[in-house]
Amino acid sequence: MQLSQTLKINGHDDKATVSCLKCDHEFGSQTRNWKHTAQLNEEKMNTMGVPYTTGEGVLFRSFSCPECGVLLDTELAIAGDAFLEDKIYV
Repeated sequence: MQLSQTLKINGHDDKATVSCLKCDHEFGSQTRNWKHTAQLNEEKMNTMGVPYTTGEGVLFRSFSCPECGVLLDTELAIAGDAFLEDKIYV
């Protein structure tokens, strides 16, 4: 089952894991947020290329596969915020 355009779920129930669709790198149990084991890059929004009118603490986070480097997901956050969680409700 696909979790997103770049991630899939292998198995089912509590033994299911999340992995990269491109290279099959495993990020661990689906009961844990996969973003904790991805390659994280954070940049302040107001320092990126085109000036953005955001507060000083707004971050652009990108999550990549540590094995193949494919971009898996992005999110905006305030410094110190927990990662957003992807959930599938079947």
